[in-house]
Amino acid sequence: MLWSAADLPHLSGKTIVVTGRGPSFDQFGVPNTLDDPQLQFFDVAGNLVDSNDDWADHPNQAAVPESVRPQAAKDAAIAVTVNPGAYTAIVRGVGGATGVGIVRSEEHTSELQSQFRISYA
Repeated sequence: MLWSAADLPHLSGKTIVVTGRGPSFDQFGVPNTLDDPQLQFFDVAGNLVDSNDDWADHPNQAAVPESVRPQAAKDAAIAVTVNPGAYTAIVRGVGGATGVGIVRSEEHTSELQSQFRISYA
């Protein structure tokens, strides 16, 4: 399980893109990648804000800009509008699977410039 936590005080009404990747690293020779990551995004109270398994199957998948869309169909991605506060993103393998993965987030601007990064463990 990968998790990430961030306090986002400057993002009032901003859209961020959060991805959970594993299979897209296969092309780089990364061994033991997470075959099917599932992403969950929680607010400070622990409420599930959004989740995804297989990014292209998400109802809002068109909101994920092409420049940051996962290359692998089994990777997870969401675009979510946030208010100031603390958030947690969790990536797990579907069915309890394990492997190498990463959780990443970026502010979605018209230029999709990376305004912040969320650490992961």
